[in-house]
Formats: sequence, C-alpha cells, structure tokens
Amino acid sequence: MLWTQQASPTTVPYVGLRRRPGLPPLPGSARSRGLRRMNQALVPHVPPAVVADSRPATLWHLHRSSVEAAVRHFAPTVEIVNAS
Repeated sequence: MLWTQQASPTTVPYVGLRRRPGLPPLPGSARSRGLRRMNQALVPHVPPAVVADSRPATLWHLHRSSVEAAVRHFAPTVEIVNAS
C-alpha cells in the first residue's frame, strides 16, 4: 500500500504492507497501543495494521513505476493500493 502523511510543510510518502491475518509482527513493527491511537488520529485513511508495517520514503525517492515493476515480477498476484 502506498500512502502519504502530511508533515507541514511537506508530505511524506510511505510504503506499507497489508498482511494476511494471523502472521507474526514484522521486526520494528509499530504496534503499541499508544502508537496505534496516535497513528489513527494522524492518518485515519490508512488501516492501523498497514501503518504499523509501513516505512517512510525519506532520504530516498519512491519511484512508483519501479515498485510496480518489482511487484509484478516477484509477486504477480499482489495488488498495489494507493491510499493517499
């Protein structure tokens, strides 16, 4: 899932995963109760589980067509969702 968060005066792009139910949390996953509440307030348009498994595209450029090509090649059944 590709999504953005407004961080005045700029917008930060994110790459997140919508994972199958029941899988263990990813290393570094932001799943604490406090973080879930804060994230829900800041980015209500993105499911909390996706936010927890997202990484910001800071200090690098998110090249959407390259992401799409990689997903088509390595995971052809996976859908890329834009939630910006």
